[in-house]
Amino acid sequence: AFYIFRLFFLTFHGESRVEEAVEEHVHESPTVMIGPLGILAIFSTIAGFFGLPFWERFNGIERFLAPVFHDAAPLLEKAESHAWGEELVLMLLSLVVGLLGIGLAYRMYVQKPALAQQTRERFPELYTLLLNKYYVDELYDRWIVQPCLRLATWFWERCDVRRIDGLVNGVGEMVRWDGLKVSRLQTGFVRNYALSLFLGVVFVITVLLFSYR
Repeated sequence: AFYIFRLFFLTFHGESRVEEAVEEHVHESPTVMIGPLGILAIFSTIAGFFGLPFWERFNGIERFLAPVFHDAAPLLEKAESHAWGEELVLMLLSLVVGLLGIGLAYRMYVQKPALAQQTRERFPELYTLLLNKYYVDELYDRWIVQPCLRLATWFWERCDVRRIDGLVNGVGEMVRWDGLKVSRLQTGFVRNYALSLFLGVVFVITVLLFSYR
């Protein structure tokens, strides 16, 4: 509640923080966006009343889900349950905490805007901790992202570059080298081809003669 209403008060109360060049282009959202948001706002406002445990008339969720839990009824009867009075106390407590958060946000960002700066200066360590989101991103990067990155780099250097790429590039180099050597036989001179043909015929005849012996 404090966070959302801090956002609300900073946006719609106090002096504008928007540059003039940007403010000229500020406009309301089109109906295609406001319409669905309005419908969601209505349902989010009244939907909670349909689950009130002590208001049988509006407790439609329980009746709606009754067929789903029909087979589990014996287990649910043995489960621990609370009186609706306890649930009401928790609901009121949540409501009070939310209202206190709204009131604190109004106090710090509407009535006394300097209070936020004073609080930040008074608790610099806490402010730094919250500003850095409890360092969750840093811890995640240090203990998960970086180890995975180093492992992936190791596999890339040892397996991909040295073995897979080495094998593929080696085959290509071998074919290129063989092609370069064999291409030297293509001299373009007829007498060389005739000599090769003659030597081939001599070789075949020699093999045939020795084979019959």
